Amino acid sequence: MKPLRILVVVGLFLSVTVSHAPAAEQPDKRPNFVVVFTDDQGYGDLSCYGSETIRTPRIDQLAREGIRFTSFYAQVVCGPSRSALLTGRYPVRSLGWSMPASEITIAELLKEAGYATGCVGKWDVSNRAAIPERMPNAKGFDYYYGTLGANDNGRVVFHENNERVGDTDDMASLTGLYTDTSIEFLQQNKDKPFFLYLAHTMVHSVIEASAEFKGKSKGGLYGDTVEELDYHTGRLLDAIDELGLRDNTLVIFTTDNGPWNNLQQALAKKHNGQIAWGSSGPLRAGKGSTYEGGLRVPCIARWPGHVPAGRTNDAIFATIDFLPTFSRLAGYNPPDDRIVDGVDQTDLLSGKSEVGARNDYSYFCKGELHAVRKGPWKLILPDRKKHYGYVKDKGSQRAELYNLVQDIGESSDQADAHPEVVKELLAYARALPLPDVPYDDRIGLKRPSPPRPKQERSALPQGDWKKHGFSETQRGQIQSAFQAGIDRKFIPGGALMLIHKGEVILNEAFGVADIESQRPFQMSSPCRIASLTKPHTATLLLKLAAEGKVVLDAPVHTWLPEFEEIRVRGAGTSKTAPTLLQCLSHTAGFPGNNALKAGKYSVKLDGNLSDVMADLTTKELVAEPGTRYAYSRLGYMTAARVAEVVTGRPFPELMQTLLLKPLGAETATFTPSAEVLARMPVPYERTKTGFRPREGTGLGTAINPGGSLVSTLEDVARLLLLHRNQGRVGTLQFLPSDLLQQMYKSQPSTPGVGYGLGFNIMRRFDDGTAARIRHTGASGTLGVIDFERDLITIVLTQVPQQQTNRWRNMLVQKINDVFPPLLKQE
Repeated sequence: MKPLRILVVVGLFLSVTVSHAPAAEQPDKRPNFVVVFTDDQGYGDLSCYGSETIRTPRIDQLAREGIRFTSFYAQVVCGPSRSALLTGRYPVRSLGWSMPASEITIAELLKEAGYATGCVGKWDVSNRAAIPERMPNAKGFDYYYGTLGANDNGRVVFHENNERVGDTDDMASLTGLYTDTSIEFLQQNKDKPFFLYLAHTMVHSVIEASAEFKGKSKGGLYGDTVEELDYHTGRLLDAIDELGLRDNTLVIFTTDNGPWNNLQQALAKKHNGQIAWGSSGPLRAGKGSTYEGGLRVPCIARWPGHVPAGRTNDAIFATIDFLPTFSRLAGYNPPDDRIVDGVDQTDLLSGKSEVGARNDYSYFCKGELHAVRKGPWKLILPDRKKHYGYVKDKGSQRAELYNLVQDIGESSDQADAHPEVVKELLAYARALPLPDVPYDDRIGLKRPSPPRPKQERSALPQGDWKKHGFSETQRGQIQSAFQAGIDRKFIPGGALMLIHKGEVILNEAFGVADIESQRPFQMSSPCRIASLTKPHTATLLLKLAAEGKVVLDAPVHTWLPEFEEIRVRGAGTSKTAPTLLQCLSHTAGFPGNNALKAGKYSVKLDGNLSDVMADLTTKELVAEPGTRYAYSRLGYMTAARVAEVVTGRPFPELMQTLLLKPLGAETATFTPSAEVLARMPVPYERTKTGFRPREGTGLGTAINPGGSLVSTLEDVARLLLLHRNQGRVGTLQFLPSDLLQQMYKSQPSTPGVGYGLGFNIMRRFDDGTAARIRHTGASGTLGVIDFERDLITIVLTQVPQQQTNRWRNMLVQKINDVFPPLLKQE
């Protein structure tokens, strides 16, 4: 199914009584539910709610065709608002961004009742992380397309069901994309009852409007973006009509919290001074605040024939009421094993009651009760301690009383005039049943900030297996998994190191380095680490960039004039030399391994790097951006030659003096001595009967900065610890941590999760930062940094990677089983 995109809530008031006709002949008359949930849209941001700068004709029409609520409540911020809507429970119970798998959602109940369920857009209740048991498919939605978190950094990552399917920094495309997807969901489920939950990203944090809307409103960029939301909401409503669903669909349009009008300076800076925040209209304060502007929001409901049209109603109504209201209309029972704070508002929607089933509401911030409302009276509780940092209006910190019917803007404190009301509401607040477990208000699961290494640089930090919380049984499981590679004849021997929370807790060799002599494989055995050389080289180039000697996104002909007129073959190819970033990220379009082996290219790999470049620039480069290993060593050779030109020093010397020696990795080398060669394990390849020494392991006499470094296990660990420690070596900040992040970002033209600089990016946190990076070497080596587990895994063998993949994957899985993600929610 293509990405779903739409915003509506269907089905509140249909009677669920069964006809006397035979069941097989009776169509399902239960209503559809479509909930359109925008982000950070203020009470005053629709023309039907009083905006004079933003035109919203389609939403205004929706209001004329249904009911407009003026005392409708969500929550003060994003994640808590979503968990409250989905569960019918205040976020102090449903835990907002940290909503546990044990919560029961509207979608789970509707699915059990026979509804098709779809979620499109911003999820934001699994700590912005891909935790399957807390993602939409596990919480009742048959289909999901959208982002697990917000767009605070101007970029979003898409998931379709449980799979990551791409990302974008084009914020203007999101509203249309989600609407298209939602319409597809309607089309595919029009013949059965359905629930569509469309949670837009706009107008949150980093906003943008498409070209046809930009500059068209009187409300600045923010107004443009809301008018685009209005247009696409109209498209969704039109699709409902065209599919013949209008009369049997309850559509609810609302938003998650008040506008971010208390963060104007920061938002203006993000948007080149443009208006990027909304209006609370007559209400006090904005997003994050428990004054009305923080959580009283627009809400419009339409269901022709069931919700009388053209009405405005000031009864207290809230997102937590959706679950019990939908239960009555769809014929399911709300959970009875927990407190459900919502109430059934069917009679309010249908016009049978003007006051509805709710006379109270509780206001929470970060799990703390800030205020309560009963009827017209709202009491702000004294001594509130928890506030969002951007909320400037924190009140007096004493009890404040407001009559919201007479004073919607909370401008006249009535506490002194009505002490009896204050007393009553204080007693009411104290009697509210609240959980006794701490509220988890984490937004995202970030990788832990590692402690500074306590040991001297000359020694790797050492830790104790048991003190790190692991049993000898678990240690034995990992040892057995490694030994299985020898017993099942994947490898004759190898070595394994595990570094947990910055400390070495397992460091062990297995088997033999030489079958003939039975020389044991040792921890100190120097090995050809093949492509694990690439992270070393990329890190060195970043060191030169930090010193201002190279510019990573500049084309290599900036320093190598012989690339100025390079020929590039491929349709639509830019006739320019690759940049340093491309050379270091598998996207340069150099001839790949297969082409070289097939004899399609004959690039001179003997001599020095200057000779290799001279020969390479007589060839025709291949336009293969995004192809895996599209150039192999040649891109790294080009980058290394740039380093030689800008420093005037040979690359092996640069590697030793600028990187390896400062890291303490002084035994790693491109030019192993006779003594080192004698200690190296024999490179083998597997055969049907066992192993035989591998021929042709050399890559020419030229230094290969992408694959010919020889290193011990310990010295590989020193490089990976540099990255784990965010650029620090001991107490020295060797490289800026923000520059190192460049190595963990997908580079130009890399599809999917992609390739960084020297590292493959295997998994990301939902905020876009890398959760797991690695590189495997063709010689059989592996280096993994798992930021989610705070774990480094290094495997050294000398049997080709492709011949040992099955065993190595099994080993890594066993290690992952023993070391669960540190921040994963149970």
